[in-house]
Amino acid sequence: ALYATNLLIEATEYAGEQFVIESITRKESEARMSREEIASQWNDVREIVEKWNDRVLDNSDSDGKVVMMAPPPRKAFIQVLYAWGDSKVRRKGVWANYILKNMASLANTNTSFDVIPDSKCFAIAAKCWSGSSHRQSFDHILELHSLHNYFANKRIDGIVADDPFFLMHSIKSAHNYRVLKQERAVSKWFNRLHRYVMDENIKVNPSEVIIDLTGTYSGIIRGYAKARLKASSKNAKIAIERMHEIHSSGSKLAKVEINQNAYDLLLSCLRDSKSR
Repeated sequence: ALYATNLLIEATEYAGEQFVIESITRKESEARMSREEIASQWNDVREIVEKWNDRVLDNSDSDGKVVMMAPPPRKAFIQVLYAWGDSKVRRKGVWANYILKNMASLANTNTSFDVIPDSKCFAIAAKCWSGSSHRQSFDHILELHSLHNYFANKRIDGIVADDPFFLMHSIKSAHNYRVLKQERAVSKWFNRLHRYVMDENIKVNPSEVIIDLTGTYSGIIRGYAKARLKASSKNAKIAIERMHEIHSSGSKLAKVEINQNAYDLLLSCLRDSKSR
């Protein structure tokens, strides 16, 4: 992933632009940040978005800069994000954030770079944070949602407000439902995800991959079973019912396999609720 990132940085510089990477040292990248500091890291991106509405992307360099070679395409940036998402590096979420920031900045400063982040980019960034052991990973995902909602409200091309992959990876990032903000976020994301995949009015591109939500829905039941909340049995039952809804609906967006493990987890929730 680091090698791919270095190649992307080099290609960007050959195209006449700078790829800005701040410190990625463990001490600085894992220093505890306040909620305000996590949110403010995207202020410059929001300022950039305000300028996009007045610009039209084309293949020319309207700024008059000398372009030594064609800029790396959007696909290259996405592939580097995927490389970090599949890696085992502890700070891969930090790298994902830097790539998103540079995509936004490059799209603004040079119209040759057609790399405005779309929902797929946000989904991969969420996957990076979800698989990271960074102690503030969930807070960073919450802020990604805030930025994604901002993009959606600005009607940025490629942004789907309830993108199922973004919601799926976000749900998987919650590891402790006893933490109130995690349980509330999962509940909200779960409702949005299920509503989206069950919406028959959404146009489906035949080339799109059908999303497998088996692990996501089972993971929600497992999360409630581990948390042993008062509402665990109720919410686990809702998740099972929604699995059946998808399974019997013939959805063109999503699929699930209802396995024995899901029922075992539900029974565990029911036993715990009766023992109280």
